[in-house]
Amino acid sequence: MKEYDVKKIRNLLLMGSSGAGKTTLAEQIFYQTKTTNRVGKVEEGNTVMDFDAEEVARKLSLSLSMGFVNYKDHKVNILDAPGSPDFIADAIVAIPAVENVVLVANAVQGFEVGLELAIEQLENKKVGKVLLINRMDSEHCDFQKALDSIYENTDLRGTPVMIPIGKEGSFEGVIDLIKMKAIRPDGESDIPADMQSAAEDARFHLMEAIAENDEELLNYFLEHMELTEEQMIHGIKTATANGDIVPAFACSAATGVGVKAFLDGVVAYLPSPAEAAKIEVLSDGEKTEYVCSPDGELLGYMFKLYSDPNMGEYVYVRILSGSLKAGTEFYIPEKDAKEKAGNMYYMLGKTR
Repeated sequence: MKEYDVKKIRNLLLMGSSGAGKTTLAEQIFYQTKTTNRVGKVEEGNTVMDFDAEEVARKLSLSLSMGFVNYKDHKVNILDAPGSPDFIADAIVAIPAVENVVLVANAVQGFEVGLELAIEQLENKKVGKVLLINRMDSEHCDFQKALDSIYENTDLRGTPVMIPIGKEGSFEGVIDLIKMKAIRPDGESDIPADMQSAAEDARFHLMEAIAENDEELLNYFLEHMELTEEQMIHGIKTATANGDIVPAFACSAATGVGVKAFLDGVVAYLPSPAEAAKIEVLSDGEKTEYVCSPDGELLGYMFKLYSDPNMGEYVYVRILSGSLKAGTEFYIPEKDAKEKAGNMYYMLGKTR
């Protein structure tokens, strides 16, 4: 496995209501990055992330699963959390393992109780929040109404970074408001003439939101009424990491439209571990800020234990600082004991 600079890693947790399309989104990401050679379907029981026998039988995510893709010289790690309230614990333990939580919402309903439950788990958490409005191909879908209904019911205000081109059966792509380009499955092009004005308005609101959270950018914006692309990218990464902006995207996981554009946004606009909010640890009963570094002291977070008939017991681990290799001895505070790491794998569903 290729080693990546920490600035070229993105860690995502997919949360939202059951049926919002999280697992299907992961399938499209795997397929469109050529990680897999086909798009699995939940109803057919052949997705990468829903591999447990009971999940296959019930056609429903029941536990946390993990995958990854290599894309544009970046490694994107993806955790897929079950949306059912009965299994919210799996989502809760995964939150500290990522820098960005992607809240997948339905473009028809917008606000749903399951989404509200997911948002509640993020209160006072130092993690970036992203809204992905899925199902833009569905009848009666509405991107802005979905964002509005979520804000009205949860106070989580999504700021569009990409807006949809068309909707329902005419949903054909998105407009990237930072690059000011239309992105369709066949590539980038100029913004359609009938959407130019709407795109310019949305871009202005995005620049305002970015500038409001950075004094230097605000002064520049007030003087020029514009931000450069570089300023917008820097500003949105910082504001997302600090929880000041919730970037919003649009896609259809079912058809795949907008998925690669979203992945482009993940790589270009969301914070890496190096750019994320600093973590705090308990030391002698007091919270202290921990400086994470690949060359620093080992600090890891074990957040999910599995038992597999073929692999035995294994655990999902996020390495926050230092490095962990097979045979490395490490200390577990909860046990007040030391253990040694066994074999180590990158997981893609049940495949290692």
